[in-house]
This record gives sequence, C-alpha cells and structure tokens, in this order.
Amino acid sequence: MTDAQLLEVPDFQQATFVEAPRLDNVKIGPQLSRWDKLKAFFTKGDLEKEGRWRALKRLAEQGKDHVSERRFFKEEVLARRRITDKWCHAPFWFGIFYQLLSNFGLSLSRPLIAWFIVLLGFAYAYGGDEPWQTAFLLSLHKGLPALSSFSGGLPGLYARLYGVASCDPFQPTVPDSVVVLGIIQTLFSVVLIFLFLLAVRNHFRIR
Repeated sequence: MTDAQLLEVPDFQQATFVEAPRLDNVKIGPQLSRWDKLKAFFTKGDLEKEGRWRALKRLAEQGKDHVSERRFFKEEVLARRRITDKWCHAPFWFGIFYQLLSNFGLSLSRPLIAWFIVLLGFAYAYGGDEPWQTAFLLSLHKGLPALSSFSGGLPGLYARLYGVASCDPFQPTVPDSVVVLGIIQTLFSVVLIFLFLLAVRNHFRIR
C-alpha cells in the first residue's frame, strides 16, 4: 500500500495479516486546502472512523512504521473530538493544545516557534522600556531551566532592571509580579521543551 491514495479510511478492524502491510506515504481522504483544514479543526469526529484509525495505527506499529503510527494516532484523537472527548472534558482541551503546539508530536518547529514567542513576550514583560538585552537575558534564564545551575548572574540582571534593595549584603529588588511571571514562563517553557523533545523522539524513535 506504499504511496497509495485512498478516498476513505480502510476498515482493517477485523483483518489479519501474516505480515503487516507497508503503509509508507499512504494518503487517506481528499486533499484539503488550508481553509478546509481550518474548518476540519472544529468538525465533529466520527467514532466509526476512530476504530479504523486505531486498526491502522496497530498495523503501523507492527510494521515498525513509527511516522505513520503517529499520523494515525492523530486521526484517532480527532475522530473522538466532540463525541467521546467533549468540550467540558479535560482530554478535549489537552488534545487541542497538543494539536496546536506540536501537531500531536509530529512537528519539531511548532514547539520551538512557540517557545521563542514566549521568550520574547516575557522579555518585554520583564523589561518594558529598559535595555532589551538585559530583559532578554533574564527571559532566557527563565525559559531554559537548564540555566538554573548558572543562576549566579541573576542578581545582576535583577539589579539592572529593578534596582538594588540593599548593598551590604548585595540584594537586588525583585518585584512580586516578576517572581510570578518567572514561574509562569518556566512552566510554559518546560511544556514546550518537552513537546520538542517528544517530537525528536518520535521522528528518530529514541528510547
């Protein structure tokens, strides 16, 4: 079935194969324009297709076709949207964010772009009209948790942005709002970095 173009989702729910078929680059359904894809984002799912996508995912898993496995998992989740996963349920919103931020673990660029936008947004929130380099460095410290081991420069960044509360001992002024913003940015950044690493794992099947 490599490179096959199918108009409907095939039903392999009760099918048995001696060896899993190849599903490389299989295209299922009509090719959609960007507008149609946007409308499909809000379209109600189909539980019958959910089972079909799950069967395809199982075949891809058996054939060690990890890219197709992730694609079919995406369609399986979309088939449950607004039916099993209703708007008042947590899985609905987790699915929305997972789709937007990483295309269900298929996109390397989406979480990186989102992380950089968060980085710039919080840099502006920290700095306002202050020198942007200092605010950017502070945002970079909060956006990369790995830099916490190099936090010796943070007091200097705080002092340049917000002043000094005490000189002996040296203690910079850190507004409460900045502390809260730092916590929020770190949480967002951890999620986005995790999604990026998950996409790397999915693409290269790192265990």
